[in-house]
Amino acid sequence: MLEELERKRAELMREVHAVSAAIKAYAQTIGRHQKDRVKKVGTARLGKKRTMSAATKRKLSLAAKARWAKVNAKKS
Repeated sequence: MLEELERKRAELMREVHAVSAAIKAYAQTIGRHQKDRVKKVGTARLGKKRTMSAATKRKLSLAAKARWAKVNAKKS
């Protein structure tokens, strides 16, 4: 059983190395790494402005005030 599992692991490792080599070759043909492309796409989304409703702002404000009141109550 153990030998079979070790043989399977060796086979999977060969496949992983083959896939990694293919990814590296592909990344070189397009002139940049996939990580760079994903990073650029992710940062573009961060620039998008999000709006918050007045009701949500009020709820957050009240929650923050309650937290500070609790902190200040412990000090007194």
